[in-house]
Amino acid sequence: MVDRDRPEIDASERPASPVTLKDIAWVNLLIGLSSFGGGLVSWFARELSERRRWVDYRGLLSGFALSQIMPGPSTVSLTLYFGFQLRGLAGALVAWLSLIVPPSLVALAIYVAYTHVPASGVAQSTLEGVAATAAGLNIATGINAGRRNRDWPTIIIAAVVFLAVAVFHLSILLVVLAAAPLSLALTWWWDEHE
Repeated sequence: MVDRDRPEIDASERPASPVTLKDIAWVNLLIGLSSFGGGLVSWFARELSERRRWVDYRGLLSGFALSQIMPGPSTVSLTLYFGFQLRGLAGALVAWLSLIVPPSLVALAIYVAYTHVPASGVAQSTLEGVAATAAGLNIATGINAGRRNRDWPTIIIAAVVFLAVAVFHLSILLVVLAAAPLSLALTWWWDEHE
């Protein structure tokens, strides 16, 4: 069983100084400009938890879970969540601006260039390759999360959600609405009986 009260990162492994707004801006800028076709969660996991140790993995998963039930793109919710956790409202604003604005400007420039390039098999193949890469990054993140959370409630909820969405093609919104209370109830029951 996973000890929910024990952080995975020892206090001695955390950064000695507090995370600055400049740090938050830089990391979100790098994530925004270096991830293509999705896969941002993988980058968040690597940068915030593994490399910089700003949050433990359980905190990362909590932020990811919350971002999935918020309106709008989950990555925007995720960056707002971690920016707020690290530096309050200013951190959230800086994280959001640095994640969204620079890559949006790059995307606009690419779209303008793409409209001037004749349709070709090379362009289509490139786009398909980027999509496959993003899918692979998301699968890797899921596998890493599974390795770190081997308690039965996590395994059961993950399996049910996977089956509902991937196999039975149920609405993601309905699955989230059903899985959230089920997850809370199952985790509560598990903690009470373990």
